[in-house]
Amino acid sequence: MKWLLSILGVSAVGAVLALVGLGARDGRGRATAAVELQHPPSAVFPLLVQPPLRKQWQLGVVDISPTGDPTLRSGARSRVTLEAPERMEVEEEIRVVETDRRVLLQRSSSHPPFNQRLEYVLKDLGGGRTLLTVAVHTIYQGLAFNLAEPLLTRAAQSQLDLEIEQLRSAADSSQPVAGSLPVVSTPPVAVGPPSTATPPAAVVPAVAPTTPPPAAPPPAARPPEPEPQPPPTEEKPPAEAPPPSDPATPP
Repeated sequence: MKWLLSILGVSAVGAVLALVGLGARDGRGRATAAVELQHPPSAVFPLLVQPPLRKQWQLGVVDISPTGDPTLRSGARSRVTLEAPERMEVEEEIRVVETDRRVLLQRSSSHPPFNQRLEYVLKDLGGGRTLLTVAVHTIYQGLAFNLAEPLLTRAAQSQLDLEIEQLRSAADSSQPVAGSLPVVSTPPVAVGPPSTATPPAAVVPAVAPTTPPPAAPPPAARPPEPEPQPPPTEEKPPAEAPPPSDPATPP
């Protein structure tokens, strides 16, 4: 009996480690899909934003009730009731809405705890055709949901693939909805080209002229110093001549 419990314990630890390893992989919580529809973007876009049309192809959506102003614009909120598989309510906010081009939604739930981002991008292929790209990113909270994330992500991918097929059918049979909610596109952020105009020259304030201080008088010229004179020489008196000799006197 003990060896059986040991085997079960090791198997459970191995399964947990395997789930943890899968949870750290790339693509965690992400599901994507793309479909080409034989309809122009103007016919596909209402299926992504109008509540009655969304319920035709989004699996598990029971009700979508706007809270506050029902206008579909950036910041508008709704309460979405889901059956997945038990009934729960999530808060949904429109982050970006661009008519016939793009929709970005943010969902949050406290039970079970998760945050989810849904993005729909429409590309006009011409000839009445549209390429729709869908990306769903879910962030789970809590140890149990993070361990089960690989399984939940696979289930979300399978659900998205089914929704794409239902969206195709809904687009083929879609009819205008009476009382459609108004849509206000999110204004794009315009980035203009750099200006090539020459900037105006800087204005230098005029400075009142100042009177320069009077120049200092030049220094007085110093008189030239007298050249040094050699010391005076003493004049020696002339030598006295010997008295003349008397010729009569014998030598």
